[in-house]
Amino acid sequence: MVNPLGPSVLITGANRGLGLAFVKELVKQKQVTDVFAACRNPANANELNALAKAHPSVQLLQMDVSNDSEIADAVKQVSKKLGNRGLNVLINNAAILTFTGAEYSNPQRKVLEEHMAINIVGPIMVTDAFLPLLRKDSSAEKPSLVVNISSESGSVRDAQPPAQGNIAYGITKAGLNMYTRYLASGEKYNHVVTVSVHPGWLRTDMGTEHAPNSVESGASAVLESISKLGIDDNGRFINNKGQDMNF
Repeated sequence: MVNPLGPSVLITGANRGLGLAFVKELVKQKQVTDVFAACRNPANANELNALAKAHPSVQLLQMDVSNDSEIADAVKQVSKKLGNRGLNVLINNAAILTFTGAEYSNPQRKVLEEHMAINIVGPIMVTDAFLPLLRKDSSAEKPSLVVNISSESGSVRDAQPPAQGNIAYGITKAGLNMYTRYLASGEKYNHVVTVSVHPGWLRTDMGTEHAPNSVESGASAVLESISKLGIDDNGRFINNKGQDMNF
């Protein structure tokens, strides 16, 4: 059974790629009245600003997921906008994948640490900060959702060659999947459902132009799949069709 998303959704890394595609899809859904689009530098996000200008439901947030002060400020802004309401969906989408410095041979410590800070520590800190708002309106019938955008690269059982030769990306996505299981266990009694989602190999800056699928199709498929999630789906790792993937 489809449980319409919203009415409030927050997306990190919303200035480009999959995050921007999520915003574009969500403004088409009438039941979604608040789309919080977070990124490091909204002032330079031209396409995102155009969406916000055209759609009153879109509110831009300056939030670097590695900056605790900006995370706290974003929580205040979202809380003020929602008033007595809670946040219904958090999509942890912000991530990095560099093409140099994270190979298994001669890796650069700074590059590895940056992947850890953005791809795993970031979602943990963002989710923790927004949990009070996520718990606020959650119920067994309509649980709040934490959607961690993961990757097939994060599957330990089905380990793939490292994406673009980058070992840090897969390692951090595997860590994100583990966090999904921990959070799912800890928040199940608060009716907060947490899942990891592999959106598919998409044509983005990270996926490159060689990817077989458009970012628009990936965003649409993910949103459709998560709209069908309920309490029993807590802790799953799924693809964009809602099918189980191996951890």
